[in-house]
Amino acid sequence: MLEHLGLGHNLGASLGDFATPEEIMLISSGQRSGRLPDGLELAAGLLAARQKIVGAVVSALAYPVFLFGVCMLLLGVVSVMVMPKFAMLSDPTKWHGAAAAFYRMTSFVASFSGVITLIVLLAIIATALVTLPAWTGRLRLFVENLPPWSIYRLTVGSVWLYTLATMMRSGIQLSHILESMINSEAVSPYLRERILAISIENGVGKNLGESMYDCGMGFPDQELIDDLRVYAVLPSFHRRMHELATEWMHDGVELVKRQSRLMNLMGIVLITALVSILAMAIGSLQSQLLPTGGY
Repeated sequence: MLEHLGLGHNLGASLGDFATPEEIMLISSGQRSGRLPDGLELAAGLLAARQKIVGAVVSALAYPVFLFGVCMLLLGVVSVMVMPKFAMLSDPTKWHGAAAAFYRMTSFVASFSGVITLIVLLAIIATALVTLPAWTGRLRLFVENLPPWSIYRLTVGSVWLYTLATMMRSGIQLSHILESMINSEAVSPYLRERILAISIENGVGKNLGESMYDCGMGFPDQELIDDLRVYAVLPSFHRRMHELATEWMHDGVELVKRQSRLMNLMGIVLITALVSILAMAIGSLQSQLLPTGGY
């Protein structure tokens, strides 16, 4: 960094390997306007906001992922290690009730078909995760409100909007901000498609709210876009824009937390159901083995 400064580059350009393009623009803008401390403060606030929302999303989703993992592990252990032991005590074809139903389920899980099903399921999950930043086009719009794409939209949308508001607050022109984001290598194809659509509408003279509405992407959120269409025509829009971005960032985190709580509930229900079925199967099996003298 000292080498770059020695060559006459400004502080923002010298931080190229240590900061994001948006942070560099904020610092450079502050330095050019003679308000370097303000630029550094805005860049630091942007970094903190990004870390906050990403951390909140990761912490909100960690527990439901753990619950579903435990559920799959429990089912696998019971299918491969527990049920074969019970099958040695008696002929499974003579079982009935909960024991027979649970044996059929665990037999499928431990079979080749069960392994293939698990592989297909994991492949679907992996594909969904891979498509989060890469999938573009109109077809993507149909799944924007479904997890995990909805969670990704909320996360990326919150970070992008806060970044945009922070840069506008520093005095950088909207068209320059959008152009720099489009050209940034750090921007995903998903986000670039939406920024490009907004930039095209903004290029014909529309304000930010109208550009976000007319591009038809519904990004980052339709209700927020309706608010921006109202505030974009007001003289204090830059200040209000930052307030809206901050509020929506908090709202987005809360929405992700609500969705994660629903996933938590689903995971708890699955584990409870699996343990209950196992208990009923063992009880049913014991009642069928004891009269015949099985141990």
